[in-house]
Amino acid sequence: MLRQLINRSKDIKKLHNEGYSLSINQGHLIIEDIPYVNSNKEIKTGTLISKLATSGGIARYDNQHVVYFIGEQPCFSDGTEIDSIKHVVAATTHMSGIISSRSFSNKPNDGYRDYYHKMVTYINILANQAKVINPSSTACLFKPIVDDNNPEDVFEYFDTNSSRADILVLTEVFKSHRVGIIGLGGTGSYILDFVAKTQVAEIRLFDADTFHTHNAFRSPSATNIEQLESMQSKVEYFKKQYSNMHKYINANNVYITEDNLNLLDGLDFVFISIDKSAIKPALFDYLEANNIEYIDVGLGLSVVKNKIRGSVRCTPVFNGNKDFRKEIPIVDDENDLYGTNIQIAELNAINASMAVMQWKRHLGFYHNFTGDSNTVYNIDTGGMVYTDVGA
Repeated sequence: MLRQLINRSKDIKKLHNEGYSLSINQGHLIIEDIPYVNSNKEIKTGTLISKLATSGGIARYDNQHVVYFIGEQPCFSDGTEIDSIKHVVAATTHMSGIISSRSFSNKPNDGYRDYYHKMVTYINILANQAKVINPSSTACLFKPIVDDNNPEDVFEYFDTNSSRADILVLTEVFKSHRVGIIGLGGTGSYILDFVAKTQVAEIRLFDADTFHTHNAFRSPSATNIEQLESMQSKVEYFKKQYSNMHKYINANNVYITEDNLNLLDGLDFVFISIDKSAIKPALFDYLEANNIEYIDVGLGLSVVKNKIRGSVRCTPVFNGNKDFRKEIPIVDDENDLYGTNIQIAELNAINASMAVMQWKRHLGFYHNFTGDSNTVYNIDTGGMVYTDVGA
């Protein structure tokens, strides 16, 4: 209910985007964390409650100007009561046993335009007096919002980034999409970081390695020493980290081999980020036979005159087009530094960004004017080289 109202109601969305601590409960709009002053000239926080009228999943202001309040009698900064908004001082039981202590009445001559106008007017009457005592006092705390009434939501809390940027409609392309990530080294872990911030229905992880200290220096975020000492598998470590945000991450503590390719069944897309190439022909054949699109990534590095040089590659195979498979190495190179533990976090992140942006372009999230391409970033020149399909 809350997500739908925020997405479709401009006034509720504006309250949300400005950082107010709001929730919806059984036909009531609730805003918490509102600073006010009590009779002892102390700053307290209270809660405003307004009845909420809706139609077709959209908030429709119904001209009811009264609000309810949980808290003491609000006062001016000098401790004298704000009499102008007093209405009824009595306990009132609302939804789910929530009890307000009093109600306020304050109606402009022309009335309120919508719920934003109504609630912010009351908030300012209370909070402005708290600001006299403490100028940093605010009701806009930008707390995470949890919509417990939406079991289909893949996130543990509301995506305020997409909402504030007004691009929620664009994120719909990820819904029902099931994504696999094979290999959770430096690049694979950054791919997970980016994909976990989308509304994909599932993220399926594959890796049988342990998360060691060297992994901490080429992965997103910062690992504490207790986590390193626990010797967790990579998939369990990253599942635990990213399940804080995304609900549907499944960990498979295995390497993909010809004997377990069926673990990829049901996926729509796979990111391949592995440094061993022997499995790739069989893996590619299986994905293509099952209409699963994929991107293969890799780094080719060497040290010349005490400097790292080389390239970062992102190769897509979409819509069954096999033309790009010739760009993917299928013979392990013993001289390739990517085959050792020498990796660089920013190169891993660039590689992951290339892959995820290519995937998002393919799905229609980003504009795709040139079509799909094999992309190589050259460290020496700092430039990108693009090869079109079939070229």
